[in-house]
Amino acid sequence: KPIPAAQTAPHKASEPSKNLTGQIRRVSHVERGGDFIEDLFFRGDNEVARQKIEKGVVVDHQGQNINGTVKFFNELDQTYGEVKYFKNLRHGLSTTYFPDGKVILEEHYREGKIVSSKEFYPVGSVRFESDYSEALNCPTEKEVGVARLYYPSGRIKYEWNLTWRKRGGFKKTYNTDGSLRYVAWFNDKCQKIKEEYPPVKSQ
Repeated sequence: KPIPAAQTAPHKASEPSKNLTGQIRRVSHVERGGDFIEDLFFRGDNEVARQKIEKGVVVDHQGQNINGTVKFFNELDQTYGEVKYFKNLRHGLSTTYFPDGKVILEEHYREGKIVSSKEFYPVGSVRFESDYSEALNCPTEKEVGVARLYYPSGRIKYEWNLTWRKRGGFKKTYNTDGSLRYVAWFNDKCQKIKEEYPPVKSQ
């Protein structure tokens, strides 16, 4: 499934207030000594809920139910933004901004699972984009669905296409000049069935 082309990021957004009266805000941090993220939800200065996230999945929720648009702040990299929730799960558009207000990431969720995403370089060009709507179900393989990673120049650096519709797919790596460096082919079990290293063209 082709990914719609996009060359620049959307407009900037203003940084959310530290105290959002009548609104819910979320602060995320990595639990020390653990491999999970903990999200804390506040109304004003009062904590109203918290979640434990492991590998992108909510494994524990305590406190009030979270629904609607939530402002968030990530203390790890000082990014911020807003995300839509439904029944305590991310559902809809999530937008993340650099500290200077430029968009760094746009993600679409459905019932807590990511459907598609688009990440931007600080200058505004697309760095990475993905679509998991037709991804193969392979528990041991993260690179499923359709995705492309770009060089800052805009050329494709790496891409994969492993979908149930095609019953398999490929992964390809490219040089900075756009020439193909490596390609691997996969079956519908995400098993590699063939790989190629195209010959390097002489200058």
